[in-house]
Amino acid sequence: MNEYLIIMSKTALFFFILIFTMRFMGKREVGELSVFDLVVFFVISELLSISIATPEENPLQTISAIAVLVFLQKILAIIVLKSKKMRNLIDGQEVYIIKDGVIDQEAMRKNRYNIDDLMMQLRQKDIDTPSKVKYAVLETDGSLSVIEKEKNAVPFPSPVIRDGEIDEEVLNSLNITKEWLINELSKYGHKDYQKIFLCLVEDNGLFIVPKKMS
Repeated sequence: MNEYLIIMSKTALFFFILIFTMRFMGKREVGELSVFDLVVFFVISELLSISIATPEENPLQTISAIAVLVFLQKILAIIVLKSKKMRNLIDGQEVYIIKDGVIDQEAMRKNRYNIDDLMMQLRQKDIDTPSKVKYAVLETDGSLSVIEKEKNAVPFPSPVIRDGEIDEEVLNSLNITKEWLINELSKYGHKDYQKIFLCLVEDNGLFIVPKKMS
């Protein structure tokens, strides 16, 4: 009887610890979790299962292990937030599957993304043919974002500046130079691109969001 009470009390304790842990790690939907987030959740789940199934084990040992994992996740999340290279390494990078109605078969092969997946996700968005698509982007969470040709408002839907860093790949896709971009920013009163949080090149100019200095 005492053993069952220990199991029930551990289960209740770990339930609240798990809720607190998930809130502390940040608000994300399950489909938006990074690989590292998923690894942390799987390891925490395994630790909790072992501890609950072992009544004689001190729950403080499990709590200590969870605290270390959450601390590592939080530190890595801060690094990923500050570094685009680390963000691409941990979370991956979005991939353009369709541009101007043309399917990039090489990109599909590299990402092990087949034509049935593509057509299914297009149909889910009420699009019956790739020829109607301006851009289709395979996001880091595996979902497909689609911009139809008649709804397209920007020449290229990826930011040319993210958190103070100019994306050279986007520059090349837009066929513009870094010098041109800096000159255009100055016309909007922005002398330092490193102080720009987000910048998109639109048909009628630039969409700019400056950084908020804390």
